[in-house]
Amino acid sequence: MKIKMKIKKSKAFTLVEILTVVFLGALIILAAWTAYIISYKSYQRNSQSAELTQNGRIALERITRDLRQAVELVTVLPEDPGVGTPPAEIKFQDGHDLWPTTGQIQYITYYLSGTDLYRKVSHFAFPSQPAEWVLWSTTGSEGTLPTEYTDLNQIKAQNISQLQFWGEDVIIISFNVSNGTSTYSFETKVLGRNIQ
Repeated sequence: MKIKMKIKKSKAFTLVEILTVVFLGALIILAAWTAYIISYKSYQRNSQSAELTQNGRIALERITRDLRQAVELVTVLPEDPGVGTPPAEIKFQDGHDLWPTTGQIQYITYYLSGTDLYRKVSHFAFPSQPAEWVLWSTTGSEGTLPTEYTDLNQIKAQNISQLQFWGEDVIIISFNVSNGTSTYSFETKVLGRNIQ
């Protein structure tokens, strides 16, 4: 009796097929990773840009709102940047209904310390009568000027540089916002409605 043996061929992948699949899979993963990195970096750039412009808009909005209500400018501003050096800070009497109803005469100062924009609220008084707030230009009995007392000093914006103020009837505010890689320039005009 003859026994026939059948040899079954096993079906398997060849080495070339396996290497081709591994190579193509690695190529797809590399392409996906590259696309992710590019989109993430783009998102970071856009986010930083949006934060910088928002920071600049907040600074402009706050300064302009206060300047519109100003009663008197303490800082002397040149008419034009070409005529004189524009100051990097501005001080003015606050016009938000404090005086004469409450007798509290407050002053607001915007200034830079490093790259931080500060808003300082202060008042003037003579050391002998600290509860009696007076105008900054009031002279005492011996011709002395009052002392300035700080009531509040807060950072209102960051990454600000080259802050300048100038103008006569219309006050121009100019500054840059920068994070080292991107820089945006801001400039606006403000009409002080109550400035005498």
